[in-house]
Parts: sequence; C-alpha cells; structure tokens
Amino acid sequence: IFQYQNENNINIFSSLVLGGILTEQTDFLALVDAQTNIIANNGVQRKGVKYNPHRLISSAIASGKQIISSESISYDELVREDSRVVRLLTQNTKIDPNSNPNFLARYIITPVKAENRKILGALVSREIAKPALVERVNEILKHGYSAIYLAETSGQFSLALAQEKLDDGTVNSNAKLTDTSLLEKAIETKGETVSQWIKLKDVNYAMSAKALLNFNGQPIAVLVRGVCLNEINSLIS
Repeated sequence: IFQYQNENNINIFSSLVLGGILTEQTDFLALVDAQTNIIANNGVQRKGVKYNPHRLISSAIASGKQIISSESISYDELVREDSRVVRLLTQNTKIDPNSNPNFLARYIITPVKAENRKILGALVSREIAKPALVERVNEILKHGYSAIYLAETSGQFSLALAQEKLDDGTVNSNAKLTDTSLLEKAIETKGETVSQWIKLKDVNYAMSAKALLNFNGQPIAVLVRGVCLNEINSLIS
C-alpha cells in the first residue's frame, strides 16, 4: 500500500505514479480521491469524473485493502472513455463493434494512505483481456485450443477471445464452440475444473474449463483449454 504524506502534494504523487506504472498491458490507470472522483488518469483526461466500476473502488477504500478482480466491461462504456482505443481493441480482437460486445477486464485497486493511515483515495489499474492472452497459451503448448467466454446475465455465453492452433501450424482466430455444455458445467461448479470431449469442426479435443469469479464470487467468464486427440495419442505411444 502506498504511503502518502499529505493531501496537498497529491498532484505530484499522481504524475509520478501514473508515469511509472503504466505498461503495455495496462489500458487504463487512474488516481481517485476518497469519494472515487478521478484526480488524474492516462489517455483522455477525465479529472473530476466519478469512477467506481462494480463498486470495487469504494469497497477498497472502505476496507483499506487491495482488491484484484476480473469483471466485464461494455463496449459503450469503453467508447465513453476513449473511442480511439476501443476501435483498436475491436480490430485486434476481430469482434464486430455493432454487436455491442462486452469485454473481460482485470482491475487492481490499491488504497492510498497518508502517514497517519488516513485513506486519501486509490490507485486503479485496468487491463482488458487481449488476443495475446490466448496466443501465449498456444505458444507454450505448441498447439491446441485456448479461449475465454464471457458469462452473460442472460445465461448465454459470448466469445471474448479464442485461438485454435493446429498441428500443421494453421491458426484459426475466434474459433467458437457450438456445444456450450462444458461452459455450463464450469459455471455450475463455480471455480472447479471440468472436462469433456468436444469436436471443433474436424478435430477432437479433450477440453477443460474453469469459471472465473468476480469480486462478488459470481462467475463472470469461463477459461477453456483444449488438447487434440492426436497430441494425446502421440504422448501415450
């Protein structure tokens, strides 16, 4: 937890922190006051705007403890923040913006305290899940299926990210499961890993899935990993 000497120097503190922590993975970084109003942020400036997604910031300020949570964020909300960034995001994920998609975001909220332990606000960082996340999995394991599905409030599933990498090196981006029974099982077990055989086009996969829970303990997404039958047979033989 950051220690901060007095409220008058908060602008100096914010410029140092925002400049030193922002990375390629972090798409939004902000310093907010104890009332969750933005003091400073990267990108399009939103000073004075109340910022409290999913009440995570107010919860961190109230408890004085860091919160790390995965949540969904809508396309419209991202457009209000920075339309240029969200256009690049939809291009990279190859998702149609006209479908008003939701995205998976990881928030880290760290309370900022004075030397007398008074909470002055919080440092907020957010990272939207990008294609590199599933691509890295397939790079490590050479080939297979890796995906993230969002669990919508309607009970349906929307594809956030996916990549299928075949034995011959062919890459299929956003390959989508037509059978969602595995995803449904993962939601039901709330954090336990479930597995089953699934055929994706002409390839048989041993697929495993696990629900990702948000700050309130509710399933927000499902992480999926598939290993093809040929790979399993080669390991056994």
